[in-house]
Parts: sequence; C-alpha cells; structure tokens
Amino acid sequence: MIFKIILCILVLILMPILLGLYFIKANGSEKNNLLFAFIMGYLVEFAVFQIMAVPMIFMHCQFTTLLYAWTAVMVLFCIVSIFLNRKDFQKASKVFWQNLKTLPKLSVIAIVLIGLQLYVPFAFMYLNNDDSQYVAMSTTAIHTNTLMDYIAYTGAKYTNVPAKRALSPFQLYLAVMGELVQIEPAIFAHTVFPMVLIFMGYLVYIFIAKKILKLKPDQVALFLIFISVINIFGDYSEYTQFTFFLKRVWQGKALVAGIFVPLAFLLFFDGMKQNQKKDWLALLLLMFSAALASTMGDIILPITLGLLSLLFAIKNRKISYFVKSAICCLPCIVYALIYFCLK
Repeated sequence: MIFKIILCILVLILMPILLGLYFIKANGSEKNNLLFAFIMGYLVEFAVFQIMAVPMIFMHCQFTTLLYAWTAVMVLFCIVSIFLNRKDFQKASKVFWQNLKTLPKLSVIAIVLIGLQLYVPFAFMYLNNDDSQYVAMSTTAIHTNTLMDYIAYTGAKYTNVPAKRALSPFQLYLAVMGELVQIEPAIFAHTVFPMVLIFMGYLVYIFIAKKILKLKPDQVALFLIFISVINIFGDYSEYTQFTFFLKRVWQGKALVAGIFVPLAFLLFFDGMKQNQKKDWLALLLLMFSAALASTMGDIILPITLGLLSLLFAIKNRKISYFVKSAICCLPCIVYALIYFCLK
C-alpha cells in the first residue's frame, strides 16, 4: 500500500508538475506557480499520449509497446525539465509555501468543500452503464496486451479498427496510468484518478477567478465556495455538467465538458494578453488533449476557440489571432476528418 501511494505521488503529482514547469517561466501573473504547472503538465501528458497512441492502434502494436514508449518519453521530458528548470522549481516551491501562509480565512471553507468532493468519489464508487465499455477497454488492453483489437463487450476480435475509440483512446491512457501506479484500471478510474481530475478542475476555476475575473484572494475563496455549492447540489439529473464533473469525470466526455472547455477560456484570455509562443503551444496541447478525451472534443473545443478568437479579432481588428487559433485547432479537425472517412 505504501509503495502504491509513493507511486501515485510520483506519477500523478510530481511528474505533471515537472512537465509543466516550462509554462510558468513567462513574465505573467502566474510566474513560478506550481499549481499552474500541474495543469499544464497534464496537458503535455495527454497530448503526447494522443500523438503516440493513435498510430500505434492502427498499426496493431502491443499495449506494452505503448506503455514503455510513452513512459520513456515522459521520463526523458522530466529529466530535461529538471535540468533546465531546477532554479525555477526552487523559486516556485518557495512561492507555493508563501501563498499557503497568506490564504484568507474563507479559504478554509473552500478547502473543506473541495476536500469533501475529492473524498466522495474515492470512498463511494459511482457506477453506470458506460463502465461496460470504458473500463472494460482498459482492462482488456492490459490482459490481452493489445490496443483495441478485442470488443470489450463480448471478447470477440474486431474485424476493423473501431475508429471512434481509436481516435480518442482515453481508456488506454487510464490503462497505462493504472499500470504505472500498480492499480487495476477499474479501481484507478473510479477512485484515484477522479480525485486528481476534480482537483485539476478547481485549479482551473481558481485561475479563471484570478486571471479573467480579476478577483482578490478572499473573493477567489468565495467564488470557489459558490462553485462548490453549485456542483454539490447540481446532481438533479444524471446528465448535468455537475454530475459529470463530480461522478464521471474519468470519462472522456466529462473531462471535455468539466475541465477542457473552462480551460480553453483561461488559456485563450491569458494568451491574448502576452501573445507568446508558449501561450499558443498551450492551446495546441489543449486541442490534442480534447481529441484524446472524446470525439466530441474534436468539435466542441475548436468551436469554442474559434468563436473566441473571431470575436477577439473583430474587436481588435487583428486577423492574426484568428489565424493562429485556427492553426491550434488543426489536430481536432484532422482527427475529425479521419473519423468521418473511416466511419
């Protein structure tokens, strides 16, 4: 148990922070912020996995090939990040502890509410009919050492590669992460990973409050309390965004609606202020991440980013922002076109 906890800390917390250090070196309001690095690190993980997994699926590679190749790339990125950003990591660690010491009193209530939301999926596992597909695909990949060669429902072999699942292989990402932390995918997807994703979602809300809404620390805490109350009492239907965020966030479509769409607003408005290469790179990583999560992400995220950039281009009379946003949307567009051609 202790060994698995250590693995979870290394793989689910430390690794994404190291991967995201590059994005907190800009002279912005979140310079040296480890929490922002945590968000960006997961986008790096998602994007690289999508780029590597899709061709391997169509080439019928083994699951262990994807596991070892992706892990090697992540470890290499982490080593390079440590070498290049070791001084920034030390500064960011000091800033993190300083920020903790200066939290307003209202933050205690916000932390308790968010902690409750993290605890519930861990202690009370939520099941629905989609588990027969999503979790089964992750488990099948591990135990057959294949990448979507078998139908999860029946165990029979696919005659053709399932285009919809192959182009959005988030289930394989769950399988890989489960193997790295030595936890079965069914348990990992329902208990451990929801805690990480819900925490990541609230980090996005924190930065939206600070960067877009320009709220003060005590107002940010009040904003989080408000969002928490809405999420907790928003379970009036199985199909609300709040239910998906708290109960089904480990499913790709819930990840798109609950985290990636708000994150698109955050990265877009933050990027428009600085207009640096890394800001556009962040949006590009988000598009790859959306494609990994769900085929719906191939449509929803480009529409979101396209409308935002179009309105911004009209307001500021700068077509270049719309062109750059269109380039960022290319991965989703390409994956969507492949899907419609293979469907």
